Amino acid sequence: MYNKVCFLAGNFYKNVTGGAELQMYYLAQELIKKGCEVHYLTTDVKSNEMNVENKIIVHGVEKGNTKFVKNLLDDISPDLLYLRSRNTNISFYMKAVLSSNIPYIYAFATDIHVNKYYTIGEMWKYFFSGKFYILLKFFKLYNEDRLFLNFLKNAIVITTQNKFQYQGAIKLLNREINVLIQRNIFNHDVKHKKERFNDVINIVWIANIKPHKRPEIFLKLAQKLKFNNVNFMMVGRCTDDDLILKIQKFEQKNINFNFLGKVSQEKVFEILEGADIFINTTEPGLEGFPNSFIQAWFYSIPVISLDIDPDELIVKNDLGFYANSSVVELINLTSNLILDHNLRKQLSENSFKFASQNFSVKNYEEMFNFLKLD
Repeated sequence: MYNKVCFLAGNFYKNVTGGAELQMYYLAQELIKKGCEVHYLTTDVKSNEMNVENKIIVHGVEKGNTKFVKNLLDDISPDLLYLRSRNTNISFYMKAVLSSNIPYIYAFATDIHVNKYYTIGEMWKYFFSGKFYILLKFFKLYNEDRLFLNFLKNAIVITTQNKFQYQGAIKLLNREINVLIQRNIFNHDVKHKKERFNDVINIVWIANIKPHKRPEIFLKLAQKLKFNNVNFMMVGRCTDDDLILKIQKFEQKNINFNFLGKVSQEKVFEILEGADIFINTTEPGLEGFPNSFIQAWFYSIPVISLDIDPDELIVKNDLGFYANSSVVELINLTSNLILDHNLRKQLSENSFKFASQNFSVKNYEEMFNFLKLD
């Protein structure tokens, strides 16, 4: 039985509300309901600071300081640890965990994390090009790979978000033991939206605005589809001043486009309540299972995705459309859905029903059973 659980995170959900942060928060809340004491180590709170947020004891740690983390874990004395990222800037967590002898869970957060950072072929390519300074980078990545594989092999449970990650984890480990597919959840009571008869169709794009999310494609979509009754909304935190300026200039020139920037999670839900179509333009391989898809479906919103359809759920269950990496197709599909009220209604009903049946806290049951938390 695990009575005290500690999450190791780069960010706490109240500071950076990405999909991974939100999923860790949902899991933490379910563990608290099971009677566990939950601690949270995060690098976005000042080192040595401690506070309590919604019954979670939050500790600030110094990024890169393995010794600090190890000492803090000794003080907390958790029975179980949880890590949900492979990013190199928090690999110091892995080093601390491996030296702590505390059982831990590793959760894949994105498809790209099942790939090795280092390959022999790339190393030789740079060797023969004479770029020896880049070789140093590959030696660093090689060591990161070794650390991650060692970390993975010693986890008591490994969770994956989709079949691609599951198969990738098995290939890395050369075994299936303790590897689970655990879909994300949306821990909110949402009712199917009543059919809306307003004149405006709201099309939303919601994400932390980064280059791999390709926000410029959504701008192109808004520029191409200037229907009188359609409003495009872009929502998300952006730290790139040049990109913010570009989006703001686009907004000034296009009356059918609104940029809301960073908003609270509660405001996101309010936006989804009034939305009709959800657009995703993220590069392939850089998402595991977009949290925004699940939220959209719970709010009865069909998803039109340019490059991502995890386990082909969109296509197989009529939850929207997959544009098969074609921007032209993305534009055409969106245009068709705008014009077809009955199709929007049907996809809306499919989305809510599927979300309600597949993204509840029941997704934790297999892991909880393994940990004897039920």
